[in-house]
Amino acid sequence: MNSTAGRSSQELGNRPKMADGYHQLGMVAQLRGRLDEAADWYTRSLAIKEELGDQPAMALSYGQLGLLAEARGSPGQTLEWTVRCVVLFDDFPHPSTGPGPDHLARLTRQLGIPALEACWQLVTGGPLPGAVRDYVHAYRPDPGDAPEGAGR
Repeated sequence: MNSTAGRSSQELGNRPKMADGYHQLGMVAQLRGRLDEAADWYTRSLAIKEELGDQPAMALSYGQLGLLAEARGSPGQTLEWTVRCVVLFDDFPHPSTGPGPDHLARLTRQLGIPALEACWQLVTGGPLPGAVRDYVHAYRPDPGDAPEGAGR
């Protein structure tokens, strides 16, 4: 018999699976309106992803934490998490950031370019790149699209 049978991912040290499980628990809590609990699960998941250096997984968590901040009515925090999501990769937009670039553009329309510039400077220590500025200016949401919600 396999000596690992019946042992949890945590016991076996399967950190990526633990991170995925924590993220899923966060989504369930968020869907049920338990936002503090969701934040705790997402933060646990993100800590593992950062420890592993898994940038696509980190982008997912940063994006979800942005959506959670939006659900809490905190646009500044939403913008910061979204910037953290899109700056993980040199290319913009990058496929691993999912709806992050569109979310960034939507937030910028709401908060203004100066807010995006200040947040970008805070997160990266550098100025807002031209490619990001151009993307935000060119962004045209589909009229049939509703604002993004939980469930990334």
